[in-house]
Amino acid sequence: MDNREYVFRWEYTKSGGVRILCGYGASPYVMIPEQIEGIPVTEIGAYCFSDSSKKNTESEIGSSDTAENISGIKKPWMRELSGKYIQKVILPDSVEKLGNLAFYNCSGLEELHFGKGLVEVGSDAFMNCLHLKLLVLQCGIQENSGLKQILSQRASDTQVIFQREGRTEGALFYPEYYEMYDEVGPAHIFALNLTGEGFRARQCFQDGIVDLGKYDGIFEQACVEESPETLSKMALNRLRYPVGLSAQARIRYQNYVRGQAEWIITELVKTKQLDLLTFLFQEKNLSGQWLDRSIQIASGQGWPEGAASLLRLKQNFSGESGKERYSFDSF
Repeated sequence: MDNREYVFRWEYTKSGGVRILCGYGASPYVMIPEQIEGIPVTEIGAYCFSDSSKKNTESEIGSSDTAENISGIKKPWMRELSGKYIQKVILPDSVEKLGNLAFYNCSGLEELHFGKGLVEVGSDAFMNCLHLKLLVLQCGIQENSGLKQILSQRASDTQVIFQREGRTEGALFYPEYYEMYDEVGPAHIFALNLTGEGFRARQCFQDGIVDLGKYDGIFEQACVEESPETLSKMALNRLRYPVGLSAQARIRYQNYVRGQAEWIITELVKTKQLDLLTFLFQEKNLSGQWLDRSIQIASGQGWPEGAASLLRLKQNFSGESGKERYSFDSF
């Protein structure tokens, strides 16, 4: 992505970094530069991307590139990077702080990338970000980060991917949870009632680092409360990226996947997630008979490319397989 597609208004911070105040661009996929005029970008200002009249707009971005708080020249086709327009934002590792309500009313935002340097998240930074479902963290799953602060502001389903040097090291799914206040006394005394294991999952941190043992430990209770969709995401993430996964937790996740094999492979075929299907069979999380069943489902749902790929996998599969035989002509 070319940074020249964007123009930002900015100011110096007291510590000598750059604070982004607002921006304009030609794409809803926004990449914040790591530096402006050689100075690291360390903060995203309050209301920066928000759809709000409170955003600081005292100085407009004009046609001159000589003003020190303008990162470039605004082109006629650029529009404000805010509200429901933006869909994906990539913050550089240099960003340490998100201001209050930085993404307020960004209802179109679906994906946020950030680094482990982000350690301060302002209040209500993600208020009304109804479609934000994916966080990509540029650090290892066992490194200190500001993830807990962001998750504390997100009660909805959230997938977190940990990447280092472009390689995915881990993935965790945090389920949605609900907060309700029940009146427990005549004097209008209320008690907080939490529904869903998502709240407990968000508490599984130790000194800013994900506590993987505690996270895995909530799965047994989650099986009582959560849906197959949620449980499958939790189990598949941990099996596929087993950093810090104990033998006992692995068995627990495998048993769940095997017990829900029909539902899981049907969903994976429906969403054409060939990589996950391949993983399940290559790592022997599911037996060869379920590979046969996956081929049947893929063929029946009109996914010939997937059926053919699974058939090629079957030809090299060393586990137990069903008696039924297939050929590429069948698809």
